[in-house]
Amino acid sequence: MRSVRSRPAAVIGLLALSIVALPTAAVAAVAPSDDVTPVVAVSLEPYFPGEPSWPSTAYPTWALRIDLSDADPVPGEATNIDLSANLTAAAAPGTLRDEDGVELATFAVSPDGHRITVTYSAAAAAVVDLQAELAIFVSADSVGPGNDTLTAQAAADGTVFPLSASYTGLAWNPAGTVGTWVPSPTGSLRFLARSVVEAVPEFAEDGGQWIGVGGANDWTGRLAPVSGSTRVFGLDELPATLDGFTDPASLWQDGVDYTVDEQETHDGEPVFGVTVTGSPTGYIVVEQAYDLVSAGPSLFDAPNTALPLQGRKVFGAGTRIVTGSVGGHQGGGNGVGGLSTLAFFAGSGGPAPP
Repeated sequence: MRSVRSRPAAVIGLLALSIVALPTAAVAAVAPSDDVTPVVAVSLEPYFPGEPSWPSTAYPTWALRIDLSDADPVPGEATNIDLSANLTAAAAPGTLRDEDGVELATFAVSPDGHRITVTYSAAAAAVVDLQAELAIFVSADSVGPGNDTLTAQAAADGTVFPLSASYTGLAWNPAGTVGTWVPSPTGSLRFLARSVVEAVPEFAEDGGQWIGVGGANDWTGRLAPVSGSTRVFGLDELPATLDGFTDPASLWQDGVDYTVDEQETHDGEPVFGVTVTGSPTGYIVVEQAYDLVSAGPSLFDAPNTALPLQGRKVFGAGTRIVTGSVGGHQGGGNGVGGLSTLAFFAGSGGPAPP
């Protein structure tokens, strides 16, 4: 536990999962010192021990557990935890507070998701021997179907922590959505979806193939598509890894191979509509960014007790993809259909208060 100079309070972490950034801390950040890092351990933790196929490679996610130990924390001092390029953190800015609610530190994820910064607040000056742990939601797009091991690393103040996690990836669904979670400029999370449909060249006889993508209302969380973020790819076959869905060599040209209308609807719900020209074969992948506008209540707590409780909170939000001919879409949706897909994500932070 932790000792506090002015009172015997235990330091605990509370998740601040909001869709706005935290106010700037009163204490200006100080560059990391040359002292030994307060980060004593970093590990990749599964949410469901012994079930490496959950939640499948459609949403390849883990918790990055960070253990901190600092005998004499200095207000304003910052510690950076840098992640290798194949690992992306996604978490709203949060705080570490003691049991009286006093803020002792903040944590934040960089815009690219590859750095986590913990900064001591003014009240940390009253703490002796701070001990804390964080669980940060992370994902990877270098995984695919089958049995394999993800290897990565984290580095803090020159200390490198090798990371690895075994997984069993389920087969891709050729008519659904896969993706990864990344930070959002709004201070929340962003889901980078790759929605897949089979190309139907015969639709060219009815105006082309129409694809609609958007958030789904089936789940407790809500996702909203980000304007101007739509990209479309054409694949001959499904890729070996998640990042293969957006291979630059397969990128189609907006205005030539397809057009986008962000003001369309299907079944009375708003969607971004993609009209594909020509007669492509294989698979069409619509990459669409979605901002998390509401997390909603947690669905359940993941069972891995090695994680602080706030890092075990599992949430869900959905996307959907529908497709058919342009003529069918313009004729009221005749022959147009598809699936909605649940995208799991987890909270980030420290243990809940006693």
